[in-house]
Amino acid sequence: FKNAEAIEKAAATKALVLDKTGTITTGKPSVSFINWFDRSDSNEQLLAAMSAASTHPFSVAIHSHFRNQQPLSELQIMQFAGKGILAIY
Repeated sequence: FKNAEAIEKAAATKALVLDKTGTITTGKPSVSFINWFDRSDSNEQLLAAMSAASTHPFSVAIHSHFRNQQPLSELQIMQFAGKGILAIY
């Protein structure tokens, strides 16, 4: 809690919703499971390369999940702050 007012407001809380990514418990997101609709090594390599190019906390978590995956080296990746990333293969 940042101040006494926050503690007072917490007393009136009726429900608390937590995510399962680790954001609440550890302070940073993490990946625990990925469900692929079309699973292939190239999908994992593409995701590994794109996440390595971004500084967004979710990308950092994805990159950490794929830390042993060899990324696609022939990608051209552009990052657009606040809008996402683009990969050209």
